[in-house]
Amino acid sequence: MGRRRDQEASSSRALAPSGGARDLCTSSGAIPRTFAPQKPDLSNVSPSSLGTKKRSLFVKANFFAIENFNKDIAFHYDVTFNPDKPKKLLRLVWEEIKKIYFPDNIIAFDGVKNAYTMIPIAGGKNEIMEHKIKIPNKNKNRDFEFKVAIKLVARVDLALVDQRCIHILEVVLRSAAAVKYTPVGRSFFSLSKPSIPLMDGLVIRSGLHFSVRQGSDKLYVNFDSIHKAFLKAQPIVDTIREMFSSFSVPPPIERQIFQLRIILKGVKVAYSVPTDSKPRFCTIADVSKPPDQITCEFKGSIITVEEYFKNVKNYSLKYRNLPCLKVGSSAFVPAELCSIVEDQVVQTHLSDKQSGEMIKLAAIDPSERVKKIQAEKAYLDFENSPFAKGFGINMNSEFQEIRGHVLDPPKLAYNEGLVTPENGRWHSDSLFLQSAVLKKWTIFILDRCIEREDADKLASQLIKQGRDMGLTIDKPYPFRSLNTRSGGNIQFFEKELSMCSGFDLVIVVGNNKDNVYTNLKNAADRKLNICTQFIKSTTLRRYKDYSKIIHNIILKLNAKLGGVNHALNKSEVPAKFSNASVVYVGADVTHPSVGEIGSPSVAAVCASHDASGFRYNGQICIQPPKEEIIIDLERIMIHNLNVYEKNMGKKPEIILFFRDGVGEGQFDEVKSKEITAIQRACSKFGPDYNAKITFLVVQKCHHACFFPVEQTTGRNKNVPPGTVVDNTITNPKDREFYLVSHYSPRGCSRPCRYHCLWDDNELSENELQEIVYYQCYTYSRCEQSVSYPAPTYYAHHAAARGKLYLVGDNCRGRSKQFDKQPSCKDKLQELPGMYFI
Repeated sequence: MGRRRDQEASSSRALAPSGGARDLCTSSGAIPRTFAPQKPDLSNVSPSSLGTKKRSLFVKANFFAIENFNKDIAFHYDVTFNPDKPKKLLRLVWEEIKKIYFPDNIIAFDGVKNAYTMIPIAGGKNEIMEHKIKIPNKNKNRDFEFKVAIKLVARVDLALVDQRCIHILEVVLRSAAAVKYTPVGRSFFSLSKPSIPLMDGLVIRSGLHFSVRQGSDKLYVNFDSIHKAFLKAQPIVDTIREMFSSFSVPPPIERQIFQLRIILKGVKVAYSVPTDSKPRFCTIADVSKPPDQITCEFKGSIITVEEYFKNVKNYSLKYRNLPCLKVGSSAFVPAELCSIVEDQVVQTHLSDKQSGEMIKLAAIDPSERVKKIQAEKAYLDFENSPFAKGFGINMNSEFQEIRGHVLDPPKLAYNEGLVTPENGRWHSDSLFLQSAVLKKWTIFILDRCIEREDADKLASQLIKQGRDMGLTIDKPYPFRSLNTRSGGNIQFFEKELSMCSGFDLVIVVGNNKDNVYTNLKNAADRKLNICTQFIKSTTLRRYKDYSKIIHNIILKLNAKLGGVNHALNKSEVPAKFSNASVVYVGADVTHPSVGEIGSPSVAAVCASHDASGFRYNGQICIQPPKEEIIIDLERIMIHNLNVYEKNMGKKPEIILFFRDGVGEGQFDEVKSKEITAIQRACSKFGPDYNAKITFLVVQKCHHACFFPVEQTTGRNKNVPPGTVVDNTITNPKDREFYLVSHYSPRGCSRPCRYHCLWDDNELSENELQEIVYYQCYTYSRCEQSVSYPAPTYYAHHAAARGKLYLVGDNCRGRSKQFDKQPSCKDKLQELPGMYFI
């Protein structure tokens, strides 16, 4: 994901001719639509009337205005390295080249192959300049030798303040940051600063992230303080000791090997034998068997790795039960002889436990976050760097103050009346708007630590609280205690659950070791179509009073079983929506993490199919790895329209589509492929069918933060739920706004950024912002507004469930087999009910 380039802007203009209806892509069969990517002209509108006319709120944003910069011609050079690896040395090679050949030039380098300067090299001639440089290699006796070719490729007029100008200014800032920080992806970390211990051989480091953003009348630098998990530089034996409480006697079981593989695959280690003097550096390709189970050929004989080190290296292994690490294509070294090299970022997704602990350790209140951003910015000291002076950049030192506004929350309809949320939260004593029926149900107990009395207590409180909230719930069928020590695989759950055919619900209490949750959902959802609710046994043991746990479980169960917890009060919804049949759609694509090389991506689309906009159906499909565009969207949308018509007896007049996970650099592709796919679906759904589409992109992965100017405003010193910023730091060419929709009891509330890419409904700013905000109150799993709209949340859950199904299909990590496996390819699966929540 990246920013839009110049060609994207030009393509947008080509797609939006002046006047009347505009075609998005008529060559692909799209229906002519009213394309509305831009805000209406607000030049004569006062700030107080931007967006909604609710109460105003002044906020500080972590945006710092670029007051001035050199608007002359910048010279762009292409820099080619041979060899072009290792990547981490390229910046060092460039600095050596610059020091020797261009010592007086201020040149910003992006660390890969682009260099920019205001003073031309060699008089601005176009010839290729070639140089050689040597860099010491600590791993080998000989130095690295690089050939570097430099060629002028463009002259960029910075006065245009276009996307190329923004990119150059960003490279200038990154060049200054690289002097004091270590680049890690698009962020920077000061590795000399103390780290915070996490768990499992991990530490937390704080760093800095920034980007140059186009505002309403000037450019801004968005600075943010961030945290990231790093591997602790230590012997791998110590990492294993931190991950597992005991490993010295029994060999690690398969589950532990799997966990080690997730953490260590791709990690750089220093390998050394005590009898040798110099360590060697290598990268872990896999975690294998213990050294007494791996053989190799040595001088015509087959010996084990353990025997090799004892007889050849004169070293007796201390931990013979620990696995060997595969390095290179065929070499194996004992884990006890390897140490993790410092300064390596964790490349895989953190576990739920690790993520929770990291959030707890890294969470700071807004005032502390302001101080931290100021401290990181002061340490960078960009204003006094030679790069700032070389490009004439003058940046404001103060947080940008902005006039925002706060939306009122919607009233929510329950069976016995309306409820008005306060500060993004509510608790209703009223019955559900529509209550589900739970007649046949039981409890499976998988944890021997859970007593029968605990299950009885869980069931009795579930019945009492469920009935209090409106559920029609009968007494459960006899409980069953199951032993998963010998299995717990999909076949095990399929066999046990098959005895519950016709049941409305099976509650499963246990821990999630050995993929129990994954196997349960594969068997229940896909094989038997039985609704299940998994409850961690640790959760029950943690609380003596189950009432709070039960309350949240009942919220989920009512939705899973077809009920409606609550709905928006229609009198407050904009008339265009309250008087029309609307289908709310959320879409997301989840990709494999760095450690899941070749695993497919999973696309998920969830769509409402009732008058309240509460009940959803979900579909998932498998895509090639890292494919962000939803390939099967046309077929999915035809299905969603059919489901809506079947349930409502009529076709939806409006499609409100929330798309998660798309970067600005992908907007044009989304317009030309996904929006046209929706349009084609509508045209195939009926010859005269012409639903009005509003398409919004929901962006969570950004670094904007807002802080109330008045410290008494908002709980926990955060801005209140409903805070909208739609001016000053937003691009005037785009229809975008920021919205903080949730209450944050700790840490700093982070807004979502919304881009409206398409709007047949011609919604006003007021209507658009309110509709988005109100959808954050329709989430079924809690009684509080959430950080982004419910349809998008459901799509996220459905995509995550799809990743679990990949385990059942054995599709993960099989890039070479992806196109050959019918079970993994072109799979479109309907998720039963709202099981995905």
